[in-house]
Amino acid sequence: MGIRVHKVVGYGCCGFRPDEETKARLRELDPTTDEFVAWCEAHEREILALPHAGRGAAFMLPVALAGLRERDGGSAASLRRCVAWDDEFGLKDAIVVVPPESAEQWRRYDDFIDWAEESSSARRGRAPASRFEPLRVGLYPNSRGEVPLSVGAVLLYYGLGGLWSGLEECLYVWWS
Repeated sequence: MGIRVHKVVGYGCCGFRPDEETKARLRELDPTTDEFVAWCEAHEREILALPHAGRGAAFMLPVALAGLRERDGGSAASLRRCVAWDDEFGLKDAIVVVPPESAEQWRRYDDFIDWAEESSSARRGRAPASRFEPLRVGLYPNSRGEVPLSVGAVLLYYGLGGLWSGLEECLYVWWS
């Protein structure tokens, strides 16, 4: 087994200290796309009530969910791919959430170019290390500071709604 680099761009924060129940939810809850969309539809009022939801939020949530359902076809697509948190190999207090509709493009691991880029830091006098970097740009198609409601839906699904107001655009890298 080799050492792999993981990279994710999304909305995250540091200072995350989950209790054992939360850790278990993050490791074990993994609904199908249809189950997650149905949960979102049943909790739409709660999702839309998130503060600073951004312009057009009431319109964008159903659009994002419809796109997710169409892309995955109700399959057992992993919702866990939307949450980057690894208390064994990553930064123990960092968590990043990717919009489910963007998970395929915003998260990757075991990419040779990423490995070469991150490994080259050792040649610059630093050992390859996990890092959480806030970004100073919005993540298309959102403006800076505008977090998609689908991210809020993922947080609420996992019982992490309290993280919503502290999220920022970021890059998270860790090795395993």
